[in-house]
Amino acid sequence: MPLLEVAAACGVQACQKTLRRAFQMEGYWRRVARKKPFLDERKKGLRLAFAMAHREWTREDWRRVIWTDECYVWLSGHSSRVWVTRRPGEEYDDDCLVPKFSKHATIMVWGAILGGRKCAPVLWDKDNWGTITARSYVDNVLIPVLQPFWQRESEHAAHPLWLMEDGASAHRAHYTRRIQEQYGIPKLNRPPASPDLNPIENVWFLLKDRLNKRYPRPQGLEEMGQAIREEWEGISEAHLLRFVDSMPERIQAIIAASGGHTRW
Repeated sequence: MPLLEVAAACGVQACQKTLRRAFQMEGYWRRVARKKPFLDERKKGLRLAFAMAHREWTREDWRRVIWTDECYVWLSGHSSRVWVTRRPGEEYDDDCLVPKFSKHATIMVWGAILGGRKCAPVLWDKDNWGTITARSYVDNVLIPVLQPFWQRESEHAAHPLWLMEDGASAHRAHYTRRIQEQYGIPKLNRPPASPDLNPIENVWFLLKDRLNKRYPRPQGLEEMGQAIREEWEGISEAHLLRFVDSMPERIQAIIAASGGHTRW
């Protein structure tokens, strides 16, 4: 609630400035609320159960997990806040605006990381592959890209590696599970509404930040696709290991929060 509503609910009459000072004296500050997935008691319970089941896992254990995910990159404009330098009254000049495009003006990128290594990204070809279904996911990601990466890295490690995917319908479909079982790929099921349990989410943030800093910003499918591949390739082993090696701390944070949200 706004400060004046808080005061009114408590039967206190004071101006905005006085209320702000009083709250600050007690350590309260107005801040933008962080956005996190909604967690009900069931989801908190699943998150806590997962954390308890893996609380003894070490960094080396988590480095044996292939973390996969998809993200969407805007083909034009920015997904983050943009600052401009202007005079009063110029806020609606074309040069001072961030154009807003249709939600369809995005490109979907699939990626996977393993310890300090990464798989080649897949840029979803919607014109030829259509929407993401179990069959299109299997035909364009699982069989040609993910399975060979899993096979090669498992042979190098001398044991099968775990695969972590989110709960998207294309991942949970019977057809997808059957193909994964045929290849013998073991799954590590992530609890719902838990992006903090997938270090590749931090990789996406880093990728988008680097894309946003490109000047001029790539335009169109071809330019953006090339930029995505270049920035993905430029993400270092040190960055990947820093994200993956934070998993023990993430697990402990979830336990401390009784399955609730963490800072990750």
